[in-house]
Amino acid sequence: MNTLLIFNSASLTLFDNYKYYVIGLFFLGLIGAVLNYRNFLVTMISLELMYLGTVAVCLWISMITLDVCGRIFALTILAIAASESAVGLGILVVLFRFTRNITFQAFQELKG
Repeated sequence: MNTLLIFNSASLTLFDNYKYYVIGLFFLGLIGAVLNYRNFLVTMISLELMYLGTVAVCLWISMITLDVCGRIFALTILAIAASESAVGLGILVVLFRFTRNITFQAFQELKG
C-alpha cells in the first residue's frame, strides 16, 4: 500500500467537483473581460478572476499529484497578480483624477 496516497474515493470525488468550480471561475473572468467594453475597473476584476482560476488549477493539480511545485507556482502567480493590480489601480486613480471618468472612451486620447 502506498503511504503517500492519503486520499480516499470520497475526497477524490471532491476534487472532481472542484475542477468544475475552477473552470467556471476562469471562464467567468474570461467572459467578463471579453464582453466588457466600457469600464476599466470591471476589466481588471475580470482579469483577477482569471488569475484566481489559474491559481486554483495549480493548487488542484498539486493536491492530486502530491507535488509542492504547484503550490509554489500558485504563490508566484498570486504575487505577480497582486503587483499587476497595484500598478493598474494606481494608473486608474491617476487617470480618474484628470478625467473624472473610468470608461474606456475617456482613455482614447492616450494613443501614441
